[in-house]
Amino acid sequence: MVDTSRRQFLRGDFRGRQTVVRPPWSRPEPDFLEQCNGCGECIAACAYGLIARGSGGYPKIRFKHGACTFCGDCARRCPEGALVYATSSLPWKIKAGVTAQCLTHQGVECRVCGEQCEAGAIRFRFTQGGVAQAQVDPAVCNGCGACVAPCPVQAISVYHAREQAAGHANPVEEVVCT
Repeated sequence: MVDTSRRQFLRGDFRGRQTVVRPPWSRPEPDFLEQCNGCGECIAACAYGLIARGSGGYPKIRFKHGACTFCGDCARRCPEGALVYATSSLPWKIKAGVTAQCLTHQGVECRVCGEQCEAGAIRFRFTQGGVAQAQVDPAVCNGCGACVAPCPVQAISVYHAREQAAGHANPVEEVVCT
């Protein structure tokens, strides 16, 4: 049985997919929505402006300003415990993915996303008679989002790792840079 929050139910998300990237070290979505009071402390704490108010006043990540450095400032400032900073746990379970809009899939040489990926998760697979195709290694990707904003055609989407592994990789909401 899938545990869906009231908000997910009202949005019609009966399968319980989280569709928004919350700040790093967020509790699972139902717990997060229960504990977060929308105070904005995490928003104020983010020196890079990556956290913004989303639906219902709850914080969400926008990668249009750059990458998350996983500094933990947002989680340490959370007074309600909706974000729990722990160096022993992963900050989140999101991964980047390259969509069919990628210039390399159109036969155009581009490596902007790979140049921005400090983790080295984006590699380019050579194809016979064509340009090298961008591919993300999910085992290496930390979901920082450094590859999202610089993509000239907005071909990088961020996925929840559990959906990507199951083959149902639906991009999370609002990662396109506008």
